[in-house]
Amino acid sequence: MKLDLLEVVALLTDYRSVRVVDCTADVILGDVRSVYRLHAEPWIDSYEVVGAEGQVVAAYIASLGAVTDGEETLRYDPRMIVWRALAARLAFPLELPIWGRSIDSHRMSAVDVRDDGTARVTLAPNRDRAGAGHIDIDLDRRLVTDFSIPSLRISYRDFALGRGRLFLGWDRSAPAAG
Repeated sequence: MKLDLLEVVALLTDYRSVRVVDCTADVILGDVRSVYRLHAEPWIDSYEVVGAEGQVVAAYIASLGAVTDGEETLRYDPRMIVWRALAARLAFPLELPIWGRSIDSHRMSAVDVRDDGTARVTLAPNRDRAGAGHIDIDLDRRLVTDFSIPSLRISYRDFALGRGRLFLGWDRSAPAAG
């Protein structure tokens, strides 16, 4: 199989065709590593991030118009810019800084399809100070599974078969995903 960058762009911008992502999310920001359990439903623009203690640390539920940092829940105003939690961003690739926009640190420069069913996209710096990076895409899942630039790495692993459950909101008294 061969992919060009235009096909990668088409695959990534079609992220809403991904129904459910249940996995462990590793986030390394600088020297700090955090591990979360992620339940994301890109098809309805919703996610929930659960911390090591089993508590919801971040969530956005589109049908409720609610966003939470785990402590405070706010009504979402359509004029707000909602940045998803770092652990959720691979499921929502338009929020990755890889598109070459003025706000992005990187742009996609090359793609290599591997024998294991993944594609590695090389990221070139959009500014002189940024180093190179990459994203890995699981072509069967149609999902970015690894994002790496010098200051940040996010990776997904330990995938579980997930069912949609966020379209009606979430029950804060129910056990967290994981």
